[in-house]
Amino acid sequence: MKMNHFIALILTISALGFSSPSYAGGYIGGGLGLSSFDYDDIDDGNAYKVFAGYKFADSSIALEASYIDMGEADVEGVPLELLIDGLNASLVFNPTAPNQPVSFLGRIGMYSFDTELKGPGGSITDDSTGLSWGLGIDFAASEHFSFRGEIEGFLGVEDFADDEMVTLISVGLQYNF
Repeated sequence: MKMNHFIALILTISALGFSSPSYAGGYIGGGLGLSSFDYDDIDDGNAYKVFAGYKFADSSIALEASYIDMGEADVEGVPLELLIDGLNASLVFNPTAPNQPVSFLGRIGMYSFDTELKGPGGSITDDSTGLSWGLGIDFAASEHFSFRGEIEGFLGVEDFADDEMVTLISVGLQYNF
């Protein structure tokens, strides 16, 4: 991960911790999943993400920042691996009904990813930015913990071919402050 990605993530998490006391809706979490590419000859990668967000009081809107690692995706028939990781910032819509443990969420955002294509002769790298979207479900197990399942799409990720979409399907755990 590039140093500027790391600094941006730390600043976002710090800003969440120093927000106005009237907005007591911070959360952190992580998830595991699979990344999928729009090509038949690239295998799925084992992905993970960590995230921090802030849901505004009396609102269904949250801001969320995440670090995402799409894992190592093998290219079939040749000794190459595609690795993608970086940051995503999203506006999250998560309307919750009173006394209901299950809610749906939708997101729209921007990503900044680094891409590396590794082979026996070395590697090449590039970066890309673009739009992201997501849909998911949130199950509140208690006041502080919830489970989350999501599908997220990242449009035009640099992949050294046609810059297709990368899809991430994940399940995770969230801690609500």
